[in-house]
Amino acid sequence: MPFDDPAGFEGTPEGRLEKFRAVRDQFRAQIQTWLAGMALPGSSR
Repeated sequence: MPFDDPAGFEGTPEGRLEKFRAVRDQFRAQIQTWLAGMALPGSSR
């Protein structure tokens, strides 16, 4: 899943911050999904 490049966002500072936060949240969700699918050391997966 590609992410938008926050450096290219335009608009008001508040609008840009909102977009940065949205991309941050997308990164967080993707990383959490990835980590949830990984086997932990000593697990039976």
